[in-house]
Amino acid sequence: VFTRLFQPWSTLLRNWQLLAVTHPAYVAFLTYDEVKARLQKYIHKAGSYVFRLSCTRLGQWAIGYVTVDGEILQTIPQNKSLVQALLDGYREGFYLYPDGRDINPDLSSAIISPAEDHITVTQEQYELYCEMGSTFQLCKICAENDKDIRIEPCG
Repeated sequence: VFTRLFQPWSTLLRNWQLLAVTHPAYVAFLTYDEVKARLQKYIHKAGSYVFRLSCTRLGQWAIGYVTVDGEILQTIPQNKSLVQALLDGYREGFYLYPDGRDINPDLSSAIISPAEDHITVTQEQYELYCEMGSTFQLCKICAENDKDIRIEPCG
């Protein structure tokens, strides 16, 4: 779970330091309702935001923010790291003021362009693997469903 929260592996400790130790928008142990109450004082400051661990989706982040209409919304970023979600939200004008503060830390240094990793499999290795009754595309847990890049158990 720690690895998923502070991905990617190569910058895990630095991301933990940036997000959970020093980032002013991180709020530990708050619930959905407590985030709404905390952001209520910034209801006239659109772009104010905080983030926390989700209580309903363990191992995922939840971001609460104030909209231009004065609403307080919360979202769970899908298919991207928290760093990427915060940077995207900043560019789109959603996450501008961490916990209502005027200074928003620049997280762009935490983004690494992923190099595509490819491995070479010999014909002999492939045939040996196929003889096991599986392919490179099947889940190693159930051996029925195609594997997924997300770290979640399949059906």
